[in-house]
Amino acid sequence: MHQDLILHFLKATSQNQDIYPLLIKHLNKLDNSFAVGLREVANRQFIKEPANAINIARVIVKFSNLIQKFEQGNPAIYLEVAIAGYESSLTVITRENLLPEWSGIQEALDDTYQQRLNILSEMISELKEYTFLNNTKKNAL
Repeated sequence: MHQDLILHFLKATSQNQDIYPLLIKHLNKLDNSFAVGLREVANRQFIKEPANAINIARVIVKFSNLIQKFEQGNPAIYLEVAIAGYESSLTVITRENLLPEWSGIQEALDDTYQQRLNILSEMISELKEYTFLNNTKKNAL
């Protein structure tokens, strides 16, 4: 579903284009299924071009870094996309073949997981507050 758009984003990323205007233009397409689509595209590209898999993975990492910092729309979705990109890249950039890059991706992934945890913690706090206020209103009636 998202394959063409993902390939477009990755091409722009590989050419060092500013992808933020592209992301803004396609904001309505950046949904929960986008992360799944990125994993699928990455895996297909790695299989299709095994000799170029590491370079493709590097572009995906760069794209993941960029989308993780994207501030418009839903940051939770962008974190999931970044996680999908980092995890996919780690299937070809391994500790054995590229330790420094592998380590950098692991650090980025750790940071992204922490950001996800912070968002989830905020959501839980908001739900608790909403439930408390709702129960208080019920008791007042």
